[in-house]
Amino acid sequence: MTLRSSILALIVIPFVALVVEGGMKGIADFNRFLDARHTQVEIAEAVSLSNLAHYLQ
Repeated sequence: MTLRSSILALIVIPFVALVVEGGMKGIADFNRFLDARHTQVEIAEAVSLSNLAHYLQ
């Protein structure tokens, strides 16, 4: 291996690792966002049912 390819490997390998790690974190954050939206809808339905139960008492 030449000096040039060694230096290039020292630069590229950590950069690729950061890109992969960032992509995985981005996917995890997006999944958490979707789960939060689903929870928000379910909470709204639960509050509506609770209000209905209170009204019917």
